[in-house]
Amino acid sequence: NTYESIGIVQQKQGCHEDAIHSFERAFAIKKSSLDEGDEDFCVILHFIGTSLFALGRYSESVSYFKDSSEQKRVHYGDNDEDYAMSVIDLAAAYAKVGDEKQSMECYHEAVQSDALPHDSWVLGVCHKCLGEFFINKNMNVASLESFNEAISIFEWNIENTSGSNINYDDIVQCYMHLLDLEEERGGPISEIRGTLCYKLANSYVQVKQHHDAVLMYREAIMIQSQMFGVDHLSVANTLHNLGNCYRDLCDYDKSA
Repeated sequence: NTYESIGIVQQKQGCHEDAIHSFERAFAIKKSSLDEGDEDFCVILHFIGTSLFALGRYSESVSYFKDSSEQKRVHYGDNDEDYAMSVIDLAAAYAKVGDEKQSMECYHEAVQSDALPHDSWVLGVCHKCLGEFFINKNMNVASLESFNEAISIFEWNIENTSGSNINYDDIVQCYMHLLDLEEERGGPISEIRGTLCYKLANSYVQVKQHHDAVLMYREAIMIQSQMFGVDHLSVANTLHNLGNCYRDLCDYDKSA
């Protein structure tokens, strides 16, 4: 109806208080004209939850996302992408109110539903969040598996998409966790660690953290030189990227 359309526009404009009022009017109208449990209700509930979340009213958003996802499960089933996305939003809201257990259960449910495309960035974020949960519980094997799943999705998107949906902060966080896990598993010098340092440095460049990138490139060069020798192609490639990084920092003496 008209109020729902107005609410969608207001939400896109960031006018979330106004959007909530519009969605509530739309909900009241639909409630008077539609059967209880109609699938239109779960859509509006999710819209309201989204604006509440944007306003930082996380406890309220949990309630709306929960109602919406439960109704979507009834209407669409567990393997529906729209249902999975609602569960992910619920997971994020649970995380904001400090309910880590419920948040991780929602992320796990979204992953296990097999409803999201296998190359979906959102699916990668779910794996990343699970990895962070596992690492906080000292479940290093499970966390390593989750972070590797996330990275495989993120790297596929970097190589095969236009880049509009790429969030390098997600990638940076995964590489940092993988570096910690690899140091614990394989020590400070290993081929995997050298590769991770190189990839993390490249990601730092993408988010304009050039000083951090320099540190990672230098560590990668140290590891690659010890593993393969200073004349190895991997060392040359990393030196080239390090030079570009110094150039971006206007440190032309070091970039030469």
